[in-house]
Amino acid sequence: MDSHSKLRHRETALPTQADMATRQRIRRSITQFVPDCLKNERAIVLRTYPLARIYYAMLRLTDSLGLRNHPNVSIPPHAKHFLFVCYGNIMRSPVAEALFRKCAEEQHLPIKARSAGLHAINGTTADPRAQRSAADFGISLANHRAQVLTSEMTELADIICVMDLQNQAELRVRFPSSRKKIRMLASFAHERSLSEIPDPYFDDATGMKRCCIVLASCVLKLIGEITETRSRDVRQLKPPA
Repeated sequence: MDSHSKLRHRETALPTQADMATRQRIRRSITQFVPDCLKNERAIVLRTYPLARIYYAMLRLTDSLGLRNHPNVSIPPHAKHFLFVCYGNIMRSPVAEALFRKCAEEQHLPIKARSAGLHAINGTTADPRAQRSAADFGISLANHRAQVLTSEMTELADIICVMDLQNQAELRVRFPSSRKKIRMLASFAHERSLSEIPDPYFDDATGMKRCCIVLASCVLKLIGEITETRSRDVRQLKPPA
């Protein structure tokens, strides 16, 4: 074997165990200096639908600059079908759906609610943490079964409430015709500084309880907005005395 062949062989040779161990040590050393927020963002990007990653990055950048990414906050008076969407449809969206349905029944509003997940596994039960936290609000998720979001669901819905920027990015990319229906549920929060409702999946039971409190606040404000919009529409339709 000539010198050129030896060099080519050395360049294409598989790394040894020692090489791999060295690379892992270097990677761990570098990781120690990376802020947790960047690690979390990297994890979110990797979980995001590939074609939506760039759009998500744009949304995250504008949000970090203090610019809100809420596409719209108005509720049309004719809206009857409300769809709540999150990542897996086992925590945030089923709680929001159940709270919304409960409040709508109490207000005698003729509206319907449904939930789905962009990455849901059909038939999965609600997370035990979500079930326990939901019970504190007088709702049960015992019969809930996750559903993956479909184009039929988005077409039927009049309003689609998403939980975070990742949901918004994926929904816009995968279902572009639903763009005008999208609402960030966090836009109905009493806290104006709240831009999204983070996924509590990697949090503990306390984190899920905090999430439910935020969801309840947003849903109550959303119901209030629906009631006010319908009342205003009725007043406009009444003939002058």
